[in-house]
Amino acid sequence: MLKRMNPARALLVLCAQVLAAQTFDFENTLSGFVPDGLAFANQPVSAGMIKTDRIAPVTLGGDYWASLNYPMGQNGQYLIATGWNYGEGVTGTLLSPAYALPASPLYFSLRIGGTNDPIGERVELQLRMSAAEQAVFADRTGALTRDGDFVVIKFFTGAGYEQLRQESFQIPDFLLPRDARIKVSDASSSGHINLDYVQFTATPPPPVKTPVWGFADYHTHPMNYLAFGGLKGQRIIWGSPGGNYEDYRQHPELVFDDLLPGVKGHGGGPFANPFLNAAQKFAFTPNPTLLIPHGESGAPDFKDWPAFNAGTHEQMHITQIRRSYEGGLRLMVGLATDNLGAEFLVSPLENGKVRVVEEFDSLNAQIRGMVEQARLNSSWMQIAYSPEDARDIILHNKLAVVMGLEVDGLGDYKLADGTDRFPTISEELDYFWNIGVRVITPIHAIDNKLGGPMVFFDIYNWDNDLFHRGKLDMSLKELTPQNIAFFQTLDDDQCTDPAPGTCIQYRPHPKQKRLYVGFCLIVAANSPCLTDFNDPNFAPEKIKHGVKNILGLRLPFGHDYIRALMDHGFILDTAHMSDASVAATYGVIGEKLAADRPACTGFTFDSDPKGDCDQWAYPASISHAHFRAQAFPDIPKTPDKPAIHDAFPPAEYDISNRNIEMVRRTGGVLGTFIGESRMSQSGLPFSPDCSLSSEFFGYSFDFAHTRLNYNGVGIATDFTLIPGVSPRFGKNACWGYHTAENPDNEKAAHPERYSASAQINGVVYEGMLAREGVKTGVNAPLKPDHLGTRTFDVNVDGLAHFGMLPDVLQDLKNLKLPPADFEALFSSAEGYIQMWEKSIRLCVSCIATKSVSPSGQR
Repeated sequence: MLKRMNPARALLVLCAQVLAAQTFDFENTLSGFVPDGLAFANQPVSAGMIKTDRIAPVTLGGDYWASLNYPMGQNGQYLIATGWNYGEGVTGTLLSPAYALPASPLYFSLRIGGTNDPIGERVELQLRMSAAEQAVFADRTGALTRDGDFVVIKFFTGAGYEQLRQESFQIPDFLLPRDARIKVSDASSSGHINLDYVQFTATPPPPVKTPVWGFADYHTHPMNYLAFGGLKGQRIIWGSPGGNYEDYRQHPELVFDDLLPGVKGHGGGPFANPFLNAAQKFAFTPNPTLLIPHGESGAPDFKDWPAFNAGTHEQMHITQIRRSYEGGLRLMVGLATDNLGAEFLVSPLENGKVRVVEEFDSLNAQIRGMVEQARLNSSWMQIAYSPEDARDIILHNKLAVVMGLEVDGLGDYKLADGTDRFPTISEELDYFWNIGVRVITPIHAIDNKLGGPMVFFDIYNWDNDLFHRGKLDMSLKELTPQNIAFFQTLDDDQCTDPAPGTCIQYRPHPKQKRLYVGFCLIVAANSPCLTDFNDPNFAPEKIKHGVKNILGLRLPFGHDYIRALMDHGFILDTAHMSDASVAATYGVIGEKLAADRPACTGFTFDSDPKGDCDQWAYPASISHAHFRAQAFPDIPKTPDKPAIHDAFPPAEYDISNRNIEMVRRTGGVLGTFIGESRMSQSGLPFSPDCSLSSEFFGYSFDFAHTRLNYNGVGIATDFTLIPGVSPRFGKNACWGYHTAENPDNEKAAHPERYSASAQINGVVYEGMLAREGVKTGVNAPLKPDHLGTRTFDVNVDGLAHFGMLPDVLQDLKNLKLPPADFEALFSSAEGYIQMWEKSIRLCVSCIATKSVSPSGQR
């Protein structure tokens, strides 16, 4: 603009802008402000001094959260923080010198935090004004409070949280030019004020994002009791998550109505109990023991469940979510999920057929359940429909819940007459957006209309066959090689010389199983059942290295769906995608990037960084992840030793180093599985010698952080059938070998992975003696969790339910997980919001700019 003016005029404008600009940044100085009273003595303070110990955001005791930096949102290193040196009982004022304001347009801005007390804790903008002038302006300014020769034209106070939020005010032109001063007051004996970056500027100050503190779980299923046929009364997930937390706090016995003792088969058909028994061991090898009911003792003694290995039972009750919230959880991604194969196997027959709940009905019920749960607990929990929502919710010390989908049928929902429910992709995504969904996992367990998932678990292969073979209720005679629909697989020939973090060595069993309806010998009844089927594609002689899914994103539908997802501003979760689907997804991201910024043409999964193009690429997240580099690779044959195949080889489900790198480059996030069975790594202060315990999670967590530069790594509990963190002491210590196909063989072959006797530094609990055999460490005592007549102890119970996340974190602190990992953990909510903000910023026809919920909440 200055270039188009004549030189004299340009000089005048430039001088006006310089005169209007004034900044008080308090960088190790009071910037000319004069203190009066102890409240402002020894100010400013270094933000590095403000630790979580002072803020005390955790109410459960323990010290896993202590001595960590607390994000204040200051500019530079220093800020004003009253009460920091002498406590909140002191008072005082801080007064700036008078400053001559120009006649040009002028904005006053500041960053302020602390107690919300407009009388006792405030920052005032004062203008010099005589009583006569004040009377003249009264009809335009309203009543103004005098302070000597000055009047207060605007004041600000904290919002009730520590972090600094930016406030700005345009000084009315008719009051300029005039002398101004700034007065900061702390007149309260119980409050304080935080202040930084006070400015006068000629233009509105750019927006500032106030940082949040707290850890995040990027992958949960809080309403999974409604999935897998739950809407028709069969509860693979036995129990319910409850309602209003305050009711349970006042009447703890109410939890007994939600976590009742289970019944055999959980209300399902004849095959339900064998399925549930097998799921408890995270394996499916039918044998006579499957006929024995698994432990179902819930309320009131809770002898059998909740338990870390009882994944077919409710593990996310509202009281348990509340306990983790009190322990520092501030963001939770709640995903609606479902699985046709699981529902089919546990179903009773109706007129010789299996009636299944439509996935669309299931996901809607789960979304409604999350909305209702948040409504009932609105004093401390709220649905976040935008990144601004999430930031505001957390700053006000509440739990932000982001809703999403992890289902199989996207793009293929039908009406009763068989026609498409949504004629276009955009209409489907509009529907999901309008019911509050903000996260989409495009591909889940099976090949769907969009593309192919990872191949890593034989059960999903059986599920794929069931879904795609053309008829659900096939008899045993109807199963033929012609209608088989297992995954399309590819032997990974590139891995002749396995490289950690790149190659896969998972080999499916040569005998796969197919689901049918008829007489089932295991249960001696007509029922859904399984039979062996030899697929030549999985013959050992055909698989030299490892198996991947050859199917990537389907053309054109899968590509169009990813493109529409980005155009809407959804959070893109590539968890479960095959390597080919991941690569194709980054190809679509690259196409969008090239269209938006032609100079960035050529961005693909395999491309190298090019200028600043990565910052304009749509972010891809992975909400739950094991890592390929941490699996146990096979040991090839040598002249003097035979080849050794490990029970936990790298599979396609394990995230490659390249995929991690692309998440980092695009600003995505990673959720590390809290339940981790294998760990071919060392280097932390503790040895990885207790599989599935907090140790292995700690290694996985640290691995991800170092590769994402300690930003955007959260946890993933994923409570649905799978086991959580096992204890390090007691009869179930180092339980990870149970997840192998042959548990006893695995434990005998690798005793170094299951060294229960070597465990030390267990968690100390308030008011509890250490259990027999537990060697406790030293920590500020953690308040234990009570349920009925049972008191939980992570040392011997592991992660029995969602509410014991703080206990697992305390165990990691006792093991001396590096402070940098804890710093990163408690920034994981902030990392998620930053990724979400980028998604919204880069969407094209983004409806996030409109009202984003039925209530109009933003």
